[in-house]
Amino acid sequence: MCPPPTAASKPPLPSVQTTALFVLLYIFSGVTQPLLMEVAVIHGLADRRCQLYMLFYFAGTAGVSLFSGSDESLSWTTTAKTALVAAIDVVAQAMNYSGTTLAGPTIFAVVYSSVTVWCALFARLVLGRRMTIQQWTAI
Repeated sequence: MCPPPTAASKPPLPSVQTTALFVLLYIFSGVTQPLLMEVAVIHGLADRRCQLYMLFYFAGTAGVSLFSGSDESLSWTTTAKTALVAAIDVVAQAMNYSGTTLAGPTIFAVVYSSVTVWCALFARLVLGRRMTIQQWTAI
């Protein structure tokens, strides 16, 4: 177990400008992803039978642990749980990008934007989480 961080060991919070920049980049990547996948399919760069282009996505995600700068080691249980979540993410992203190439950008954008609704429904049905009327209205 890691000791809880003390007030002196907390890293400084990013500035509002830095946060806004990353939010805008995140939105830009989400908006352009289905369109760029369609361009890749049109030009023959994204074979529907091959997910090789996903290698860079997962290499970037895996690289976070390699370059985290932390000297702390994780327990085997924590590592196994993290690996399971990562494996589920690999399958989910492969299905996500396959859906993009098969359905086209318009249908993909509509389905992908409903992820919040699906998360709320599964949280209720699978996890038994109760939400207020205000939370359901916001969803």
